[in-house]
Amino acid sequence: SDVASFKARGIHGVLALAMTTLFCIETEGFRLEWRELSQRRSRSEVAALGHFRLRLLQQRSQLSSASWKWGPDELRHVFDAETGPALFEETEYQIYLKAVGTAETVRLQHRDPLLVRHLSIQDEGAVQHGMLNFRGQIGLSSFTVMVNGKRYATLELEVFPTKLDYRSDFYGIVADLQQFARGLVWEYLKSTVHSARVQHSTPGTSVEWLLILKDTLSSLERGVRYISNAPIRRLDPERRFCRSDRVRRVDGNIRRQILHNAGVRQPKACDKIAVPERLEASTRTPTLNTPEHRWIRFQLQWIQQTLAQMCCSVANTPEDERQKAILEELTQFRQRIDGLMTAEPIAAADGAVDGGFSSLQLLQAAGYREIHQSCRILRMALAIEGDGLQLSIKELSLLYENWVLVAVLKIIGTMAGCEPTGPLLQSSGLSLQLSRGREQIFRFMMAGSRRIEVIYNPQFQSQKAILIPQRPDILIRLLQDGWPPIQIIIDAKYRLDARPEYRQQFGSSGPPVDAINVLHRYRDAILESTVTDDIAPRLRRSIVHAAAVFPADAETCRRFRESRLWDSLDRLGIGAIPALPHDLTLLQEWLQRILRQSGWETADQVVSHAAEVHRARLKSDSRQSVLIHVLDPKNCEERFRWIRDHEKCYLRMPVRPHRHFHVNRVAFYCPRPLEKHPAIAWQADVTSIDVVPRRELETPWASRFSEDTMMLVYRLGTVKRLARVIANSDSDQTSFRSDRWTTLLAIERAVTATEISLETDSEWQLYEGLKARGCQFRLRLDLIHREREELPRGRAWFVLDDHHAVRYDGANGFLQVVGATERFLTLDAFFRELDGRKS
Repeated sequence: SDVASFKARGIHGVLALAMTTLFCIETEGFRLEWRELSQRRSRSEVAALGHFRLRLLQQRSQLSSASWKWGPDELRHVFDAETGPALFEETEYQIYLKAVGTAETVRLQHRDPLLVRHLSIQDEGAVQHGMLNFRGQIGLSSFTVMVNGKRYATLELEVFPTKLDYRSDFYGIVADLQQFARGLVWEYLKSTVHSARVQHSTPGTSVEWLLILKDTLSSLERGVRYISNAPIRRLDPERRFCRSDRVRRVDGNIRRQILHNAGVRQPKACDKIAVPERLEASTRTPTLNTPEHRWIRFQLQWIQQTLAQMCCSVANTPEDERQKAILEELTQFRQRIDGLMTAEPIAAADGAVDGGFSSLQLLQAAGYREIHQSCRILRMALAIEGDGLQLSIKELSLLYENWVLVAVLKIIGTMAGCEPTGPLLQSSGLSLQLSRGREQIFRFMMAGSRRIEVIYNPQFQSQKAILIPQRPDILIRLLQDGWPPIQIIIDAKYRLDARPEYRQQFGSSGPPVDAINVLHRYRDAILESTVTDDIAPRLRRSIVHAAAVFPADAETCRRFRESRLWDSLDRLGIGAIPALPHDLTLLQEWLQRILRQSGWETADQVVSHAAEVHRARLKSDSRQSVLIHVLDPKNCEERFRWIRDHEKCYLRMPVRPHRHFHVNRVAFYCPRPLEKHPAIAWQADVTSIDVVPRRELETPWASRFSEDTMMLVYRLGTVKRLARVIANSDSDQTSFRSDRWTTLLAIERAVTATEISLETDSEWQLYEGLKARGCQFRLRLDLIHREREELPRGRAWFVLDDHHAVRYDGANGFLQVVGATERFLTLDAFFRELDGRKS
């Protein structure tokens, strides 16, 4: 009960161990101290006690009274109980091993050379110390203490996860991955191991096969040694000539030879029957070339070939200490199989045999039975449950990343009502991995001809669009007719920040801040070239949503809707989502919401740049016509008062209307004495347009037109003064003798009356570009074109000098006159030529 209560205290008890010793083991040959130097915990409860087993291998060796381990007081010196301090992933441990007594050298060995590579040796081998970190590996880990080159003790410890529940979440992730693709969780030669069993299934993957071979090879060798000492021979029938008196069994063939006098020599008289001196008789000779031995040889040859292929595969992977250790083990396996091939029964076997051959001898006979079972197990698969095999699993960060992909595929598959199509797995050495890259696509068909593509680990590296290659974990691409691809990024982060300041900032624990910053980087850095209304293609952002998926406990998932990380998914398009096998509710809700939206709904959620929004508004303003109504200087005050009181103005109906029925706003040019200086000072929106005879308009001034003359009347909104009055500072250049046309863009940006002739956004781009470059120029205005024009055409020449002028010529681009006419399709091309001329 004390142990149970101690475990229940969980992480709160472990936190007190920072910078303290976890256990100390002292014998007649060595002293081992194990210290914990860092604590990075994120869960409120985690087991503080784990598996701890110490075995002394030398006779008469025993622990000294100085040996102890962290835990309840009643268990501190009890090493027979296989309970001790739990170790944790991503935690630094300091190891100090020293030879004592008559011992001269000590070593702490582990099957994984990368785990103990940072341990250094001092005092001519009498001391070994250094740092050790299990990284993302969890499970059982076994160490061997070598004293003077001999195995002195073994120590088995248990490594726990810190961000998920060991018994439910971890095994739930493994089960989901094995259901999706068997062999995806296994790794060869890692720091920790897990108990597993073989199961009847389709043949396993390469790494599964090798893991099973490692466990069953000893049983295979015992079986071969047994049949070498006590082989079962077969009597092989053979026909040959022998002396007649040595024939033991008379069969029909012997009788026929005697009756037909078929002997090779002269017969002798015997009861008046001539018996040949030699007869061709049937004999049985013991032989080892049996079907059972041929079947065993066939199986050993298959194992040899498989090991040879694995050696070649591992040799092609990046070389490190772990690869060398794997190659060394594979070489040892091959040598052991080669030794089995030289056993007398195996070497004597010759000839072909059916791979599916079986016999009672293989199934029941001693030795043969063990060999048959070992070879049959090699054809099976692995399941991480039960006992029997001690196998390594991939690091938790990679397992979690793979599981998130599997969870996303399941959610989208449920929405689409179909399974994904696309390549799933690829082999890298002895490791089985999910297919990576933009060419490895899982495809789903949705309702309404909508398609979804899921890409694992795509790489964006276009030299024209991307400066630094980007590689997110998962990319979801939604394809809809009439819309550009809508792309969503999911980054699986097996990291958790539960500090009080983090929780205060975001309202919940979640992925580290740098993981959220990576999502912002993806959205800004991943660009794609798209063809727009402009002649030249432009780079555009293609990422609409991005989320970091992280492991969290049930309480965090329950309250996560109240956090800023969840709220920002809709507001900013970037945030975080907790997900583990016990709770996929939020991930499923988010995916269903964004994947069921139309292109219009998604476009409304895109966060646009302020300059881009402003540019779009300027383009829209350039398409809104504005009539500049010139007030009569003779009675301008009276006319303006009437317009403002009646909220309407009029002009004579033209014979050939130009923009008259497409006016969005009316601006008023006010001469003296209405303004100190002639200027465009007032404006009003047009609410409706009427055509009436002049007699229906009652004005205090006499009309210059007959009563039947049709007048164009603009019904106005409230007449307001311009925020910035547009003064006519150079009346000689810009005269206002009659009404003029311009656009809303010019009214809002013009400072002088001359600038209202710049009606299009292209002219304003040219205008501001010349200003930014410090170019001296003046505007020369063309006459107002009364004819209809489907495409806007500039009416102002930008005169740089007497021989150099440029004008926007609509769809033809920019027309430049420098002695001879020259056209530029884009403004960038003109500015490059201009900058080159200046340089």
